[in-house]
Amino acid sequence: MNNTKLIVQSSSLYREVFQLQDDVLQNIFYQNQNTPAVNSIYLARVDKIVDSLGGAFVSLGKGDAFLKLNKNALRVGEKILVQVVKTATMPNKLAVVSRDITLRGGLIILKPLSKNMIFSKKLTETDRQNVVDALGSDSGFILRSLYKHSYLEYLGAEFQRLKNLWESIKSQDKIGLVYEANFLEDIILDSAKNSTLEVITNTVEEHGAIENILVNYPYLEVNSQIHTGKEDILDFYDITEQLMDVSATTLQLDDSLNLVFFESDSFNYIDVNFAGEVSFSAKEDIAYKVNMEILPIIVRQILLRNLSGQILIDTLKTTNKMYRNNILDRAKKLFASDANKATVLGFSNLGILEVSRQKTQDSFNLISKSKDYQLHKENLK
Repeated sequence: MNNTKLIVQSSSLYREVFQLQDDVLQNIFYQNQNTPAVNSIYLARVDKIVDSLGGAFVSLGKGDAFLKLNKNALRVGEKILVQVVKTATMPNKLAVVSRDITLRGGLIILKPLSKNMIFSKKLTETDRQNVVDALGSDSGFILRSLYKHSYLEYLGAEFQRLKNLWESIKSQDKIGLVYEANFLEDIILDSAKNSTLEVITNTVEEHGAIENILVNYPYLEVNSQIHTGKEDILDFYDITEQLMDVSATTLQLDDSLNLVFFESDSFNYIDVNFAGEVSFSAKEDIAYKVNMEILPIIVRQILLRNLSGQILIDTLKTTNKMYRNNILDRAKKLFASDANKATVLGFSNLGILEVSRQKTQDSFNLISKSKDYQLHKENLK
């Protein structure tokens, strides 16, 4: 079992959560304290439908958002419930919202507008039937991997709490925020899977907020504490040095191998450069070996930098079908634990590995250049 730590550093402007796995930085999460978190729900008004963009602009009361159209027809002026899937973390950028509403618990994710029930493959038919008998079939849900049969009583209580929350949300009739998702709660729930979890904060207020979250999840084993040392919290947990790699355009792995990162609004490109000398006959084997060894590093950097959208990875060239399939399988396994939905699409005709990753916020490099984030860092000094 892995040991996971969440290091929470906050100011009045930003929250940062650094996720460590066995003391190695694996992920970074950001929340602009003045912007509702991903999964927050609004009652919105449809202002303009733009068929050419495949979406609509909606008013959230304070600010606007872009809604991707689906099969449901919309009318200008109509009131609809929407959920934030990407926050407006940067000036002049709109939040992105969806009509696919979910309410998240530790054991279950309620899908109130659906009838589909999704179970983990590890559950037996008896376990599945026990869940259906306990919850009924009037609402859709996703049973999370944390669930086990001994948690059935907790599951029923959590399910009812989420249903009561949904009844409250859909009764609202004023345009604006009707449910603000808890940024820290979502991260804790995603991090508690198959791990012992420690949450360390830099303020008493954040520690209290975490203790309040844990009241709803008595089955979680989470150790929450406040960092009281004189040393900066990021220095104490060896995060500062690891962050230096996250902002580097070129990441040197050894004398003959480096990764070059190129970010843009439309796509992200990662180039693998290898300067080692190999014979022509051994070229395929060496390329395959290097690609397999650096894939975990590449995926870790994608998560740390929060690269999203279309990601192109120019690996060392290999045409061997078995080698390519093994690389694809390894990439899929490495992305499997990603909280953002990532899809490994395969190799293009040019031999470039293509990945699509859900965007919930801007990349580390974009956020770090914002005025609010710079003020946040000044406030922490």
